Amino acid sequence: MCRFLCRAAAFASTVALLATLALVALSRWRSDEWQLTRWDATSRTLTEGRLAIRRGGVVLHAESTNALPGEDATRVAATAGPTNQRVVHLTLSGSGERGPWLWRDRYRTTSTVGINSSGLTDAWTLQFRLVAVLLIVAILPLAWTFALLRAYMRVLQARGFPVIAPEAGSVSSASATVA
Repeated sequence: MCRFLCRAAAFASTVALLATLALVALSRWRSDEWQLTRWDATSRTLTEGRLAIRRGGVVLHAESTNALPGEDATRVAATAGPTNQRVVHLTLSGSGERGPWLWRDRYRTTSTVGINSSGLTDAWTLQFRLVAVLLIVAILPLAWTFALLRAYMRVLQARGFPVIAPEAGSVSSASATVA
C-alpha cells in the first residue's frame, strides 16, 4: 500500500512540478489574468475575484461589496451579465517586477464599482513568486522518491534465506562432514 501511495504522490508531485515550470516559462513572455464577477441579487452583494500570473509572480485578489437598500444596482447587475456571473480572461505581454516571496493582506477600502460608495469594501490579496512554488514542488518529488526507495530497500532486505549461526558448544557442520 505504501508503494502505491508513494508512487501516486511522486507522480502527482512531478505533474505539479512540470505545470509550475510551464507557468514560469510562459510568464516570461506574457501575463494572464482571469477576472470573475458575481452578483447575488438576493443579498445584493457584488464579489470580484482576480487571478493574475505575471513575471513577478501570482496575485490572488478578491473584493466583496454590499449594495445599500436604496441604491440602484442595475448597472452593477449589467456588469455581471444575464447569468449574474462573468469570467474574463486577459492576455498581456510579459511584464511586471519581481514581487515579494510571500505577501498577504486583508483590508477594507472604498468601493470602486458604483455601489456603496460611502461605505467600505472587504478585500484581501495574496501574492507570491512562482519561483517559491517551483522550489516547493521540486522538493516534493524528491521526498516521495526517497520514501519509495526506502520502502523498496526494506522489501529487498526482507527477502533471502535466514542465516542460522551455530550455537556455542555444538559441533560445527564443517567438523561433522570431515569425520
